[in-house]
Amino acid sequence: MLNLLYLIPFFLPMSLRAEVAAVEEEAKRVKPKANIGFFDSSVCEVTKGLFLTEPNLCLTKPKGCTPHQNCAYALSYVADNERVYFELLGQVAANTNAYVALGFSDDGLMGGDTVTDCSSLKGEHFVARLSYNPGKSNRQAPLDDNATAQILHTHFAKHSDGTLYCRFSQLIVPPASVQAQFVRPLNMSTHILMSSGVTHSKGLLIHSLNVDSPLFPFSSEGPVPLTKFQLSSDSAWLRTDRVDELSHLLSSANNSTQQPHGAVAEAVHTVAGAEAVHTPAVAEAVPAAASDVSATQGLLVKAHGE
Repeated sequence: MLNLLYLIPFFLPMSLRAEVAAVEEEAKRVKPKANIGFFDSSVCEVTKGLFLTEPNLCLTKPKGCTPHQNCAYALSYVADNERVYFELLGQVAANTNAYVALGFSDDGLMGGDTVTDCSSLKGEHFVARLSYNPGKSNRQAPLDDNATAQILHTHFAKHSDGTLYCRFSQLIVPPASVQAQFVRPLNMSTHILMSSGVTHSKGLLIHSLNVDSPLFPFSSEGPVPLTKFQLSSDSAWLRTDRVDELSHLLSSANNSTQQPHGAVAEAVHTVAGAEAVHTPAVAEAVPAAASDVSATQGLLVKAHGE
């Protein structure tokens, strides 16, 4: 396993370095588990709902596909009392300026739907965004930054080998000030749509219209109860999200000094694969962008639980 301390900038606070060391030591006690938090079909319909497109117990396209290998689209979902936690995967034809989108529909057809997409605009990083479909078009939801930040959290996004994988969570019941035509409540069953394509500077462009294409949009056969499966205390979500936050901080700090940070992020996610890293306390303050090292002073990441 990579030693994180050798990858962390020497100028980061010693308290943060100590927390990273604690995570690493905890991880050494067990064998790392590959792709923890990524799609695991063995728990389909047991601990989370899983859609891999096309009717089957887990719905696959092609039937029996394996996420990150040969699935055109995939979606998993699990909920707590306030939020639904999604994993969304789709094949995309571009390395950047691309998207994979999740639509919530009354009838399984495009039009009048609310959409949560994972997209890159103008060459920027992939993040989750809120949009909606007036008719057969798509527009960004007209929400201010505070409302968007309250409703939608991007936890992780990665593009690799033509596949875009995103993990995000969304409020089950949006604030009362937000109209349902822009962000619908998730406590009622809804048809699921999935699509992918490329973006322009302000949003999503049209998806594939070729019904014979693997990337032709997916539509569930019927309404899906998104809050059916409840998040457990030992969920991979709770293990990996804390390390994702630490990874984000380290990457941001490295970015601020023009240093490469891919090795740091990769190492932290290697630690995230350790099954023993379970439910550590959530970071109390993660800067959106670390413009200097002092921005990291308030971070608290505990590796050994509450």
